[in-house]
Amino acid sequence: MIRLVSILPFLVATSVHAQVVAEEQVMEGAGPLAITIFALLFFGGCAWYAWLTWRNEKKDREAKTKSERKAATS
Repeated sequence: MIRLVSILPFLVATSVHAQVVAEEQVMEGAGPLAITIFALLFFGGCAWYAWLTWRNEKKDREAKTKSERKAATS
């Protein structure tokens, strides 16, 4: 318990430092091109992952039915 309490001054010091640094930096908004590229990559990646999962599931299903047919004929 003492170890957890001893980290509090460190957390307070780092949060104060982070606030000072954040005030000094100017945040620039993302441009429309960057947002478009991000959206295309993100949703394209999601669609690719869904397709890959569906394809592998279909292959597994086909392999399972082939092995069941082979076992039934043996």
